[in-house]
This record gives sequence, structure tokens and C-alpha cells, in this order.
Amino acid sequence: MDTAMTGAILASAPAREKILPRVPLRRWGTPADFEAIAVLLASSGARYLTGQTIVIDGGYSIF
Repeated sequence: MDTAMTGAILASAPAREKILPRVPLRRWGTPADFEAIAVLLASSGARYLTGQTIVIDGGYSIF
């Protein structure tokens, strides 16, 4: 995820060359990528949702 804490690492050429090719969306995730799921989980739409693992990684885990 591209945040203030990870920005320097993600800006490095080795990170771009080794990690981004494994991310199907071909970009770093951002905090904004979590907004919709946070709204869902905080809403009544998730009142019957239990025991789920929600992976927000741009598809990285499928490789």
C-alpha cells in the first residue's frame, strides 16, 4: 500500500521491478482502496456478514 510510511520503499526501482509485475492491477494500493469496504462493513448492509476474510491487494494473492 502506498502510504506515507511505505512511500520511499515503493518509489525504489527494485520494488517496482519485483512487486508491481505480480500485481494484476499494476499499481500500488492506496488508502482510498479501502473506503468502499469500510463503508459496507460499517453499514447495515453487513449486519449478517460474519467470519469473512476480505483481501484488498489488487490481485497480488492470486499469484
